[in-house]
Amino acid sequence: SLPALPRRVRGAIVTGGVVLGALAVVAVPGLLSLFLQLFAPSGDASTQSRTNALARLPEFVSESPLFGTGFGTFLPRYYIFDNAWAMMLVELGILGLLAFAALFITSIYSAERAVRQSADERAKLFGHMLSASALTIAVVFAFFDGLSFPIAAGFAFLIFGLCGALSTAVHEETLLATVDTPEQRMSRRLADRRARTRRARSR
Repeated sequence: SLPALPRRVRGAIVTGGVVLGALAVVAVPGLLSLFLQLFAPSGDASTQSRTNALARLPEFVSESPLFGTGFGTFLPRYYIFDNAWAMMLVELGILGLLAFAALFITSIYSAERAVRQSADERAKLFGHMLSASALTIAVVFAFFDGLSFPIAAGFAFLIFGLCGALSTAVHEETLLATVDTPEQRMSRRLADRRARTRRARSR
């Protein structure tokens, strides 16, 4: 269930974040105004280049809408999207984009399914952490071409693998808990025998 962290821990995180932010603003003059300028309208060449590239996205996609131009064929010397989703749409088309989105969806679903199935609080917290990580990567990929950077791409697929591994481990643990092993059958027989012996003696 959400939220995953206890209320006391969440309160400590929020309070600590506010205090550290206030200390940073006081310690570094002009930090707040510099931060606000990041969200102000900008006409620099870098921003203009990305805006122009996204404006031409339908034109690039129309050349091969289903399958794209091929992975790695849209070189940054032409246009820079700084958007992994837009780049994926151009290079792999609609089908490739849907397949890439399916990786995130199935990863988040697998991690949250493990949360629902497991009785271990550590596994639940780990599942929430992995699903949040996958969702964060999906959002961040909209702001830079993540697959062009080996560390970012490798980390994304590492999270995908961990989501699947956690789901498999929890599922197998659940199955083992329901399997009637020979040791369990022997324990039941011994318990039944002791119960019959006690009843016979009580008579």
